[in-house]
Amino acid sequence: MAKFEKLSWSAFDRSCRKIARFVREKQKAGLAIDKVYGIPRGGLGMALRISHLLDIPLVVDESKLDSRTLVVDEICDTGRTLSEFSKKYAGRYALIATIYHKEGAAFTPDYYLKLKTGRWVLFPWETAKTTWMKHK
Repeated sequence: MAKFEKLSWSAFDRSCRKIARFVREKQKAGLAIDKVYGIPRGGLGMALRISHLLDIPLVVDESKLDSRTLVVDEICDTGRTLSEFSKKYAGRYALIATIYHKEGAAFTPDYYLKLKTGRWVLFPWETAKTTWMKHK
């Protein structure tokens, strides 16, 4: 069994498109989302791609967050990062979406695509050498 699950660029793009479709459905239902913010580092590429798919601005300055902001991150593993973010910026984002979510994490995103398995996820912009996997 492989030590990691590798997400390809095409799978990453499909995931961003699924999140964009989810957001469009929410917008049609009346949820105002007009910008996207990516949690540094892993959420930055997602935010950029989703901003293009939805034709909404990419926010890179946390002071620009408001209740109309979609927040994205590639993974919610321990949940610590998103838990801290949600407390610090309560009321200053519309919803949080991720590609992966680990069951039992300290935080559950409003929307996620996949449950994380026990294997380390290797994203397309990473290599085994540059990921935390080398520390496992």
